[in-house]
Amino acid sequence: MENQGLQEKAKLFFKLSQENPAGKKLIDSIRWTQIIKFIVDDKVEFYLDVKPGGLEISPGDIPKKDAETEFYEVSRVYTDGETLNELLEGKKDSVDVQYYDEALKTLPGGKYYVVTLVHQLFKFGRQELLEKQNA
Repeated sequence: MENQGLQEKAKLFFKLSQENPAGKKLIDSIRWTQIIKFIVDDKVEFYLDVKPGGLEISPGDIPKKDAETEFYEVSRVYTDGETLNELLEGKKDSVDVQYYDEALKTLPGGKYYVVTLVHQLFKFGRQELLEKQNA
């Protein structure tokens, strides 16, 4: 799949995550700003910019930051294209992929709760996607 297709699939998936009632509650409760870069097959494909009350998905890498700012504000998700596609299609669970398949690695910046945030966003997006597929 070409990069733009992967980015569009991610936009739709994380939009579904925010439409899930628990996902909306999670996003509405966020009181910090966090950037999560998705590095797919050793290349930054897109990043989530999580802000109080919402998140935005942008293609490519983040704007340059100084080393200390980046360490505290930027987390990273490492995976491969096949695994990310399976996650975005609801075929796999992010916790299983990280801990059993070892095909997903999450490296938090200075905020360790971001790992939980990543898994919750995948969980709520998957719930919505599967619900829509079964409707």
